[in-house]
Amino acid sequence: MKNMRVLVLFSAVAFAFATTAAWAVIDYPVPPNHPSWWKIPSDPADGVTRTQFHSFITDPNPADTPPDYTYNGFSVAGVADSWTFSFTPPFNTPIPGGVGPNYGDDGFGIYFPLNQSMEKWMWNLPNPKAVKQFFVCVSWWDWLPNASIAINCYSEDTQVSQTLTKVDGPIANGGQWHTTYLEGIIIPQPGHEYFQFTCDIGELPYIDSIWVGTHCVPEPSTIAMMAFGALGVAGGVIRKIRR
Repeated sequence: MKNMRVLVLFSAVAFAFATTAAWAVIDYPVPPNHPSWWKIPSDPADGVTRTQFHSFITDPNPADTPPDYTYNGFSVAGVADSWTFSFTPPFNTPIPGGVGPNYGDDGFGIYFPLNQSMEKWMWNLPNPKAVKQFFVCVSWWDWLPNASIAINCYSEDTQVSQTLTKVDGPIANGGQWHTTYLEGIIIPQPGHEYFQFTCDIGELPYIDSIWVGTHCVPEPSTIAMMAFGALGVAGGVIRKIRR
């Protein structure tokens, strides 16, 4: 009987621990149409990727407050990432359109005045033999169906190649929801880059969620050299086998 009581008590404790662990799991929002290299904080460090999610429920400077997150696949050069605003953003503002259509939208964010700008600065380690890929996604709402938010990437003395801004929407949901993307590459990998958001067409634009991510890969010439090197090694192995 004593052993039975101990077994029951142990089972109850184990169940409570498992339940608490399940509750403690954080649901990290990922952007729609995200690239294959996108990471969340529960992923192990990969040495080449940094991603961030911002809900603007609270001031994103300096620390993350869940559900906001930062995934650091590598350590940056001692400089903190930051947001800068040309206006005073009212964080945790209810969005008239309610909850947005994307995973991570919660119906709260910031009002984004026309002809103002906001910039996300991200830091990393410069590497002349690497190429930086970037992906940005912003989920936002406006009264006007033809409203527009522009995203641009800038960097230090490097060549930035960015795709045309892609806008999905509008989606009727008590207003007009939009999802705007920007992706491209920076050659070579810089010490930092920043992403600028501006709105010059709209009535009352609100931003719910923003995802920003960068991923470092060897430059094409380096990849080619690695490929040729691999072929040389393979050829040497084949010759030895034939002997």
